[in-house]
Order: sequence, then C-alpha cells, then structure tokens
Amino acid sequence: MPRAAPRPAKGKPASRASRTHSAPPDDSRGDAPGPSDRVFLEGLVLRARIGVTAAERAAPQDLQADIAIHAPLEKPGRTDRLADTVNYALIRKTALRVAGSRTWSLLEALATEIAAALLDIFPRGRSVVITLRKPRPPFMSGVGAGGVTLVRRRGVSRR
Repeated sequence: MPRAAPRPAKGKPASRASRTHSAPPDDSRGDAPGPSDRVFLEGLVLRARIGVTAAERAAPQDLQADIAIHAPLEKPGRTDRLADTVNYALIRKTALRVAGSRTWSLLEALATEIAAALLDIFPRGRSVVITLRKPRPPFMSGVGAGGVTLVRRRGVSRR
C-alpha cells in the first residue's frame, strides 16, 4: 500500500510535489529508507567466461544483468544535460568491459568488480545494486536461472 504524501506543517501550504504525488514505498533496493532517485538498466546481456568448473569457463556465457545506480537526479531534471546525470550508456560500457576483462569463478566476484568500477566512474552515485543471472545453470535441471543480487554503498568497506 503506497504511503501518503507528508502533511505540511501547520499553517503552511502543501508544496506542489506533495499535493500531486505520493511517495513510493521503500523498495529495498539498497538505499536509505524512502524514495530514491536512480538510473538503471534491465536485461543487459553480458558475455563472460564464468563458472566453478573448467568446462563452464571454457567458452563465454551470456549472463543477464540488472544494474541501478542511486544518485541525486534533481540537477539533470532541471538542466536536461547529459553531463549532469549518470549516463546509462557508460553503465553498459563499463559492465561489458569488466565482464570480459578476465575469467571469473563466481557471479559474486563479477558483480563486486562491476559495482566498484561504477562507483569509481560516477562520483554522484551513492550506491549500486546489481543482479546477475546465469540462465539455465549447469548441473541444475529444472532451474530457469541462478544468480546473485548485491548492494554496494559508497564509503562502506566490504572486507
């Protein structure tokens, strides 16, 4: 159930935004509670040599990726300038570069490296949420996909 817009302080009129839009529920995608601006790609196909066994890593596999970067989007909303936002073409280019950069054993390692690269490239990004799916994982009949979702926040160490 969506949350209602906050009520204005006593004696103050409601802002235009609070009158016309209610806040979406916390979507649990890795940012602070409440609504969050984000730029995202869904269904990005990444080719990577990945797998626990040598047979899995022998040939590149297609993975499916959903990537979201949480960043303030007020400025690009006002200026309509690509330079003021998180460029999703660069998200795609970065994810493709990292995926093809070496052989991977685990989706977790690949997702971690993509997240780190994106946080390095986009200083406005507060956090990155990445879901990687391996369609029809080997040795698992009847499974459509296996995968991981991870959240990485700027300034939070993961040791």
